Amino acid sequence: MELYDIIVSNNHDEQSATHIHHLAKSFIENYLECRGILPEISNSSVTPYMHVLAYHVPFQLLRHANLKKFSLQWLEKSNDLIKQIHMQHRLTVNNV
Repeated sequence: MELYDIIVSNNHDEQSATHIHHLAKSFIENYLECRGILPEISNSSVTPYMHVLAYHVPFQLLRHANLKKFSLQWLEKSNDLIKQIHMQHRLTVNNV
């Protein structure tokens, strides 16, 4: 929760960026320590999102103050609408 709270705050400086980087790296390291408990966890299960969180987010916050510019929520919403239209079209075509 601490990592999230720091990221969503609008108060970022070099120290907070470094702190976010260390917290995110620690999260990945803790995740990988679960390899002995959960066999599906491996180095290859570290996602690109985890990498971005640890190595890119902290320093983009310094440049852009927040991550709103990087949100893809609009794209997800558009995708949902396109799926709805496609399904409606398929139902119409199949019922003719």
